[in-house]
Amino acid sequence: MHYIGIDVSKAKLDCCWLRDVEKNKFKTKVFKNSATDCNALNTWLKAQTKAEPDEITVLMEATGIY
Repeated sequence: MHYIGIDVSKAKLDCCWLRDVEKNKFKTKVFKNSATDCNALNTWLKAQTKAEPDEITVLMEATGIY
């Protein structure tokens, strides 16, 4: 299972993928909060994790009132 944390704000999505729990390795990337970049986020997740969508757990935290 792969875990991705996303901090959601009006303008952007700050993403963090915990690559290796034991070694505390992670990878981050920022996307615009738009429909186009949501597709780019999906592509990035699949390419980085090399996993099927059902093997990826995404946790989100909304900033402010979102």
